[in-house]
Amino acid sequence: METVETGLKSIERSYKRVVEDAEVFLEALKLRKAGHTDFIDSLLYAISLRGGLKFLPFDTELKEFVQKKRV
Repeated sequence: METVETGLKSIERSYKRVVEDAEVFLEALKLRKAGHTDFIDSLLYAISLRGGLKFLPFDTELKEFVQKKRV
C-alpha cells in the first residue's frame, strides 16, 4: 500500500493537468481524416501538442503515422 501511495503522490506532484477544448477535438478529427483510425490515441496526441507536452505513445502505429504524415 505504501508503494501505491508514493506513486500516486508522485503523479499528483509532477503531472500537468490538461483541459480539452473544441480545438483539441478538431485536431484529433484531422488525424482521423488523414487516416489514423484510433480516435483516443489521436485525441491524446492532440492534447499533447496543444499543451506542449511530451507524448510517449505505446501505439507504434500512431508514432509511425505521425512521422510519415508530418501531422
